[in-house]
Amino acid sequence: MDELEIKTIFVLLNADPSFSITSPWDKKYNCIAWALMFDDRWIEPSGYQLDGVFIFWPSEVSKSYSIVAYRELFEHYGYEVCQSLLPEEGYRKVALYQDTDNTCTHASRLKSDGKWTSKLGQNEDIQHLNPQMLEGKDYGKLAYIMRKQVDTPVLNTSPLRDRKSSKQKKKKKQQQSSKKNKKK
Repeated sequence: MDELEIKTIFVLLNADPSFSITSPWDKKYNCIAWALMFDDRWIEPSGYQLDGVFIFWPSEVSKSYSIVAYRELFEHYGYEVCQSLLPEEGYRKVALYQDTDNTCTHASRLKSDGKWTSKLGQNEDIQHLNPQMLEGKDYGKLAYIMRKQVDTPVLNTSPLRDRKSSKQKKKKKQQQSSKKNKKK
């Protein structure tokens, strides 16, 4: 999806100066995995098989799409329900969304710079000002804010690998090499 398509679906992003697409399309992980800091698996209780995608759901958690089951999933990973969206030193935060049927529809994560990040299904990762920017007909409303105590400070750290693709790095190297060859 491009920015216009995303802003058409999530209209509140039109007023978000921090909105940006932060990674290319990738079917290997979903919003739940991204909120839990995984980018190598799809986390859902379905049991479906997607070609080339590792689908995971802990056996200790109820196999359900209910918001309660997803709260239990995050509790399984050490999160607890809290009230504040604001950053807290020593904590990582996530937001869970639900529709009118109490089905979990999405999860987003607070980044170290105070902005939020979301994975839009199989599509791109995006940055947004706050979790409310994604509320609406597709993801419904915020259901839970949760936090997890972390050993290392959350501020100014990035436990995920460098998001630049090797293709982007290779292309940049080729461009630099090409410029050097033209000078000779």
